[in-house]
Amino acid sequence: MTAQIGALTPRQRRAIGCLLVARNTTEAAKAAGLGRRTLVTWLRDPVFVAALRAAEAEALDGMSRRLMTLADLALDNLDTVLEDGEATDANRLRAADLALVHMLKIREHGTIAERIADLEEQMDRLFERAGW
Repeated sequence: MTAQIGALTPRQRRAIGCLLVARNTTEAAKAAGLGRRTLVTWLRDPVFVAALRAAEAEALDGMSRRLMTLADLALDNLDTVLEDGEATDANRLRAADLALVHMLKIREHGTIAERIADLEEQMDRLFERAGW
């Protein structure tokens, strides 16, 4: 990300920071002290967009790490509800449903990621054979 950010002006770097937290481009432009048209023009610039995507990816990585630290606490809470003899059947059923649904989603995402990686490898081999 630093290579893309380094190619930007200080105003563009500030705009990227504002885009990460604003609800829309108008709000981001205002927060960055820019006209909306300027920001929209920059959003058509491949270097600016690449830097924005890199900043978004970095922000999402940080959020993912934070969520992973909360996952243990969430699972402990599910365990507590499931094992609580005084919890209502509805609460225990809801906790079990949450645990199962999310476990299946995690498994599905892992399977999809593996399949995509396999397809990418197959495409790379095909491109190599074709001389691309």
